[in-house]
Amino acid sequence: MPGLPARLGLMLSGRQPLPDFTAAARQAEAAGFGRVWAGDGGGDVVALLAAAALVTSQVGLGAAVMVWHRPPVVAARAAAQLARFAPGRLVLGLGAGPREWNEDWWGIPFERPVARMKEYLTILRALLTPAEEPFSYQGAFFHLRRCPPTPPPEPVPLLLGTVGPQMNRLAGQVADGVLFDVCLPLRYLTEVAIPAVEAGLARSGRPRDGFHRAALVAAGVDPDPAIARQHVKRAIAGHLAQEYFFPIWAAAGFEAEARQARERLAAGDHPGALAAISDAFAETVGLAGTADQVRHQAAAWLEVVDELVLLSPPFAASASEVAANRQALLTTFSA
Repeated sequence: MPGLPARLGLMLSGRQPLPDFTAAARQAEAAGFGRVWAGDGGGDVVALLAAAALVTSQVGLGAAVMVWHRPPVVAARAAAQLARFAPGRLVLGLGAGPREWNEDWWGIPFERPVARMKEYLTILRALLTPAEEPFSYQGAFFHLRRCPPTPPPEPVPLLLGTVGPQMNRLAGQVADGVLFDVCLPLRYLTEVAIPAVEAGLARSGRPRDGFHRAALVAAGVDPDPAIARQHVKRAIAGHLAQEYFFPIWAAAGFEAEARQARERLAAGDHPGALAAISDAFAETVGLAGTADQVRHQAAAWLEVVDELVLLSPPFAASASEVAANRQALLTTFSA
């Protein structure tokens, strides 16, 4: 598969020690991967990407995702600084995060998230664009007066992290690309998510050319496919708390086992939760198998998206298990 690694990204967990994080970023660059990604879910995405920028020279850097608990002016200044560390290498994925993160952790009311995200993206784009005059904005959620833009040396593409159709339509309307969340069936992307993105593009009058479609996908590689599937099952288990996945899983035929797994997880039975998740569920939402099988599966996804962001799931896994699987992914797709 010539050129394949350049269309791949590697998602890195911020929960690992910093030397391990930076070593993984260097390994991804050496393997020819197009981008390394980090997010607010496993640490502070700004600090993580700054660390990756300082130990690499060519690989792209992606936020997956920077959550909107930062005021837009703070997010814009952080993005501009990251872009100065790594000119031309940064892609900024933005997301709302789950309701409980917003309400319980950050004290942000989770109301009209699509409308709020539209304002957030509008402000962020303005602050990252060169302008002679300070920027002012009066919206339903955000109010800025005479805020000076902080443009980076080169434009920073803004991607929207999405699950449901409304956010996908918004991505097509106002973002430079979309990052489909983990644990979504490929069929959901082709039949629901991508048509919603295209509807947003049509509404905005923008062409498909230049709009970046990326997907975050849990992946496991092992000579024993059963062990490989366990990695993907961990990713599913790590997202059972989020109710917004359930209509999508239900449409694919996996709602009953997902709810059974969630009940077991809530009772503290991690092995039981993983056992409740079928092989078919794991194979539908992730990549799992031998190296040859995973390369074949990845090719099917890359017929649909421009970039595949591979994740070695950390949920209910030891650091050594995550690292070994990540290394197997790098070896499987190395240039």
